[in-house]
Amino acid sequence: MKNHNSSNNYNTLVNNAINLQNSGQFDQALNIYDTLLSQNPKDGRVLFLKGSLFGQMGEFEKCITSLKQSLAIYPEQADALNYLAFAYELSGQLPQALASYNNLLKLSPKHEDALLNKANILAKLGYEDLARETYSEALNTYPRNIMLLNNFSAFLQLEEEFSLAETLVKKALEIKPNYPQALSNFGNILIKQERFDEAEDILLKAISLRPNYVDALINLGFLCHNTARFEKALAYFNQAIELAPQSYDGHWYRAFSLLITGKLKQAWLDYDFGLLNEKRIVGNFQFPSFEQHNAEKPDIFVMAEQGVGDQVMFASCLPDLIAKCNSIVLECDKRLVPVFKKAFPSITPIATNQYDNASLRNTFPNITHKLAIGSLPRLFRSSVNDFPNVSPYLKPAPEEISKWKSRYSKLGAKLKVGISWQAGIKIEHNKRSMLLESWKQVLACDCDFISLQYGEHNTEIKEVEEKFGIKIHDWDDSDSMKDIDDFSAQIAALDLVISVGNTNVHLAGALNIPAWCLIPQVPSWRWMHDGEHCLWYPSVKIYRQHILHEWQPVLENVEQDLKQLILSNSH
Repeated sequence: MKNHNSSNNYNTLVNNAINLQNSGQFDQALNIYDTLLSQNPKDGRVLFLKGSLFGQMGEFEKCITSLKQSLAIYPEQADALNYLAFAYELSGQLPQALASYNNLLKLSPKHEDALLNKANILAKLGYEDLARETYSEALNTYPRNIMLLNNFSAFLQLEEEFSLAETLVKKALEIKPNYPQALSNFGNILIKQERFDEAEDILLKAISLRPNYVDALINLGFLCHNTARFEKALAYFNQAIELAPQSYDGHWYRAFSLLITGKLKQAWLDYDFGLLNEKRIVGNFQFPSFEQHNAEKPDIFVMAEQGVGDQVMFASCLPDLIAKCNSIVLECDKRLVPVFKKAFPSITPIATNQYDNASLRNTFPNITHKLAIGSLPRLFRSSVNDFPNVSPYLKPAPEEISKWKSRYSKLGAKLKVGISWQAGIKIEHNKRSMLLESWKQVLACDCDFISLQYGEHNTEIKEVEEKFGIKIHDWDDSDSMKDIDDFSAQIAALDLVISVGNTNVHLAGALNIPAWCLIPQVPSWRWMHDGEHCLWYPSVKIYRQHILHEWQPVLENVEQDLKQLILSNSH
């Protein structure tokens, strides 16, 4: 009878702790679990409950420790394996989460949550093919799981498979028409397809169902930004951030509306949230971050991020950093290493991925702080007045420039104009790019045109040459994808560059070569939202599209200005 009463008391304590945990009285519940475990340290159930409690409290390492102890006693606990995987995921330990979901699926191959969450993690880790396979497997088994339909749709949207993404999210909404998450996702899919009116209706419906739905507010802000309603975009972003002050995406997307409208001081603070939500990818180097108030004359490691054009643009801030530092090691695209060596002799450029944390410390033991190159403007460009009217900061070797000038001179005395008509970023390619054929009236001007277009475009060039009876010059030994140092010299030898917004404009601007940049109605933030002046490069003139995808008026303006330049050059 005594043992029976003792068992009853033990179970009563367990149930009391569960009730306290469910009512949010975590400290009292934890005290009971600890008391029970002092009596029976190998009670796998109590260890699981204690782990779940730590998970609710956000103490994921303690949660993981308790769950692993529970699983050591009872290895085949599906709930414990599921909770352990979830705890790993929430603490950012995605490979461990994936391993735990795999263990759960060995035990229960059709476990619904495990299949869905495994697919989500595979997508986050960049295993797109495996993620797609797992989503498909889960969908075959659970075709009416609305969360699965919505998450698979969101994954396909990121892969720019908009038709299938739309089909799946519509299925989710057929099952549950007032599902805010699916409505918000559907709105985003429509935005990416530039179906803005439909997207706005869908997103407003999501907000009517859940007025404080942060993701939908961010998507509405994104929509307004992409329809050039920047102040309204900021209002939505501000509302989202007020509800969720640590929303990485809220700050990140607000940064673009602030940047494009010239509100730079707050914009750069928000822009750094991209380092937290991994929109800006930098290496995992273990140094304290550099700030203005750090000790005088530190030794800085500047981390590479983003593409070649952005690295060139942000490099305009390096002279400001040089003045504050003892030494700088600059990580950059390997093709920029010789370019930056000539431009900044006091800096040591190294190629991206050339060093890991340990080898970097061994090679450059004096490094005291780190800083992402995209964070330089936060320190040195907090207002439009902070942008200097700089002389060229990229400086190709004079003999390389002479080589290209000699080649150009053999073409005759006409203006030498470099052109490019395609932009490289996949998601914005159609918005920012044109067919060379559409440049007919520009190419009819009396100039020597030189192709600066990277990628394989020989067929397109040949077709245009034959169709319009013009010549676009190109050289087989010029390849910006391989040798940016030589390519910079080629640009430096030109009279003018006419290009859509791509790396060629950045290089021309950094070389102080006149460049005409042709940009869409809602451009990248770096070109701002109005005016023909470029903050980053005084030599760049901006030609703006006023109606989405309507390039003809832009090209007509370019044609007129080019004819005027030819006329003035002939006098």
